[in-house]
Amino acid sequence: MLTLSLDKPSGQRVDVDIASFDGSAIAGEDYVALLLATVSLTPGQTTKRVTIGLIGDLLPEPAESFAVHLSNAVNAVIGKDTGTVKILGGA
Repeated sequence: MLTLSLDKPSGQRVDVDIASFDGSAIAGEDYVALLLATVSLTPGQTTKRVTIGLIGDLLPEPAESFAVHLSNAVNAVIGKDTGTVKILGGA
């Protein structure tokens, strides 16, 4: 689960697009892709949780990662547009 946050409350609805991009983790094999989703925060709301499904299997794997990218913000300015999600490996 990811948390998007605003540094201060807005008096207006805030919308931002979010999409995922493969790294060592592959969409459809390791996680459920976010092709392009719009996340909305209501006036006064400062955080919004975004769930990205993980796809488990029974094979031991090293830690893997993928990126998420924010774009097209409405009523806000994006401070950091890309982040990395790490899927911890298991034995």
